[in-house]
Amino acid sequence: MAKQTSVNGSPITGAWAIFDLMTFLELHSWVVLEDSDGTTHEADVPTNGHQVTQGGSGAGGLGNSNAWFRIREPNGNVNPASGGIAREWTFQRDTVNSTDWRVKMSALDGFIGGSPSPTQTPSASDEQTLRGSGTDASPTHVQLFAVDNTYRWHLVLYDVAEDGVYPFYAWSTDHGTGIPKTLIMTDTLAPDSFPLLTGTRAVPVDGEPDPCVYCCHYNAGSTQFLISGSNEAWQATITSPGRFWYAMNGSNGNAEAFVRAQMAALIFSQSSGHIGAPGDASGADGFGVDPLTSKDQLFPILYGRPAGLATSVQAKGMSRHLRMSGVGKSYPSTVTIAGETWVYTRALAGSGGGFLLPFKDGETPI
Repeated sequence: MAKQTSVNGSPITGAWAIFDLMTFLELHSWVVLEDSDGTTHEADVPTNGHQVTQGGSGAGGLGNSNAWFRIREPNGNVNPASGGIAREWTFQRDTVNSTDWRVKMSALDGFIGGSPSPTQTPSASDEQTLRGSGTDASPTHVQLFAVDNTYRWHLVLYDVAEDGVYPFYAWSTDHGTGIPKTLIMTDTLAPDSFPLLTGTRAVPVDGEPDPCVYCCHYNAGSTQFLISGSNEAWQATITSPGRFWYAMNGSNGNAEAFVRAQMAALIFSQSSGHIGAPGDASGADGFGVDPLTSKDQLFPILYGRPAGLATSVQAKGMSRHLRMSGVGKSYPSTVTIAGETWVYTRALAGSGGGFLLPFKDGETPI
């Protein structure tokens, strides 16, 4: 496993941020299959080269109205019958605002359908819209970034497959405050935290055919980065957890489910009676530091849907690369474990603990 990073970037627009993400993924063996600068559609980028060559406006620009691209993780194919990997994403810019996007993903079938054009993305039979709404022919784009040129942009990926999945993390932090607002990721599950697959991904007999969680989210108040013990979750809002869990399992009669997921540490707090015990800056309602090592106590995170959410009640598995802390700290605090660096995002005194994302080893967040 090799972690690759490009952190502390300062893209001048949301289009440049997504262009930076595209080129970062490509640099590490992801493949752009199609793209468009909003005027010209290139249907075969691997053979003919990019139509999108920069993040601004004008020829080859991802900053143009309805510009888009389709990208696939390394070693993928678009033949579901083979049981191979074909996780793909499409990113399309808004007609007016560089901060607004429509983002889709396909876990298996690939974006090989529809009527792709200079202003229209292709479709996949199993596609899910992670950000935005509408149809390919009439898309609705929604905010994915803060005001242009007001944030740092951090990119991290692992270039060796983990249970067949290539994880990546892209997120923004505001200049000056360090408050994180944007998160785009494929997060893999920890070994032995999910049932192993029998059969193929296309025709599963039992187990987990997609051991990862997808997210594409923006929140002006950064609440998606706070783990609130009273709500047992990593929340998009106080009342509604983030809509980012994609589960596919043909063995239970459902081709896929895309539902709101909750996250928690597998800890029961006797004082407040909830799962998950993140601490505020003083360690209240948390675990503080380890009394033997004087270091923060970090815990893995469980993805799932508890009974209170009524439908699709199920544990997905433990995150492989995300952590929560028993002591609340804020960006740009970091911690190094076994040579790898994580950065704290934001803590909310009294109700949330530090949430940690992988970062560049030896680098100081700015």
